[in-house]
Amino acid sequence: MEIELKIPLRADLYDMTAVESQISAKLGPQIEDVIQEDTYFQSPARDFSVSDEALRIRHIRSVNGFNIVEMTYKGAKKGDEMKIREEITLQVSDADTTHVMLTRLGFLEVMTVKKHRTNWSSPEEMQISLDQVEGLGTFLEIELLATDLIEAKQRIKQMAKTLLPDWDGTEERRSYLELLLDATSSK
Repeated sequence: MEIELKIPLRADLYDMTAVESQISAKLGPQIEDVIQEDTYFQSPARDFSVSDEALRIRHIRSVNGFNIVEMTYKGAKKGDEMKIREEITLQVSDADTTHVMLTRLGFLEVMTVKKHRTNWSSPEEMQISLDQVEGLGTFLEIELLATDLIEAKQRIKQMAKTLLPDWDGTEERRSYLELLLDATSSK
C-alpha cells in the first residue's frame, strides 16, 4: 500500500525558501527537479468520483532532459487518516498514444493537473516531495510503500515533525484533482 501524508504549505504560514532549505539540511540535496502533468480519466464502466478510484497518465519531464510516461490506477482511499490506497503503475512509451487508446475504449478526460515537483530521498525509504501545484499552491508530500500501516503512519508523522517542527498536524487527504475540481465547482 502507498501511504501518503500531504501537508498544505500556506504562504502566510510558511516561507517556502526556508522550508526547502530545512528539508535539504535534514535530508541532503534534492535528487530531482521535475515537471509533472497528470491527465485523469473517467471510466465508462463506473463513476470514479463515487468509487474513489483514479486513472491517470503522468508525463514527467526533468530539468535534466529525461522524459518518463506512466499510467497509474489508484484504488479507493482506506481509513480516515493520511491517504492510504492501492496503486498500480505501468511505464508506457508515449503519452499521446496512451491517451488515444483510453479514449477509444470510452474513457473520458477529466482534467490535467500540472505541478513542479522537487524530490528528496530519505534513509527511511520515504519519498519527500515539495509540490507547487498550478492553481492550488504548495504542498509537502511524504510517501512510503509499506504493509504495516500503523508503523508506517508513525514514521511518516515523525518525518513531518522533523522537516516542519512547527507543523500543527493539518493534512489534506484529497488528491490534487479533487482539490482542483472542488475549486472549479465553487466558482
